[in-house]
Amino acid sequence: TAWRFRGYRPQPVTPLVAWRWLRQFQSKEDKKAVLALLDSVVFVGEREIEQALIYLNVALLNKLTRDGILPQNVIYVQHDDAGSSSPVMLNKVRDGARLQHLGCTLLDSRDVLGIHHATNDLGSGAIVYVDEFSGSGNQFVDSLSFVRKYIVGTFVEYLLVHTICEEAVLQLGKHGIEPFSKQVHSGAVAVPSKNFEEKRRFH
Repeated sequence: TAWRFRGYRPQPVTPLVAWRWLRQFQSKEDKKAVLALLDSVVFVGEREIEQALIYLNVALLNKLTRDGILPQNVIYVQHDDAGSSSPVMLNKVRDGARLQHLGCTLLDSRDVLGIHHATNDLGSGAIVYVDEFSGSGNQFVDSLSFVRKYIVGTFVEYLLVHTICEEAVLQLGKHGIEPFSKQVHSGAVAVPSKNFEEKRRFH
């Protein structure tokens, strides 16, 4: 367990930490059940998420360029909902993909004045929301409903995310948001997303 979850933060998983965690379960049946559960847990490290998001971002920018939307008309938005690592993920993508060098705009979802001015100045383009995981999609949609009040013009919207559950895909679809992900978690299986198959670099 300690080896499989190496790289977990903020508290590293050591053999002692794992043993103490297991000790809270009293019966042999409970311990057997949680150990079986651990075998089904897929741990994705921060570095892997970062690399996947940068890779996905290249594919997304390629798609947008083919659709006539240049990087200068792309706005990236982070949202600060409780438990979300969206700001961290956007910073990783910003640095790894050199977004500012490409002329992209980066904003916080709470910066309503900035969102209003940026969209008003551009008039059209794409808005990309960034996160590492989306479960039901409800939390993201709540944040989105607030941001949309201040968007001026015509913008297509995407959620750049490492893993998204099937429920969230459906929820986002109802609101016109296209997820761009590495994998879609459907039931008990996480399958690669079609967005992750594109391998061309953005120039």
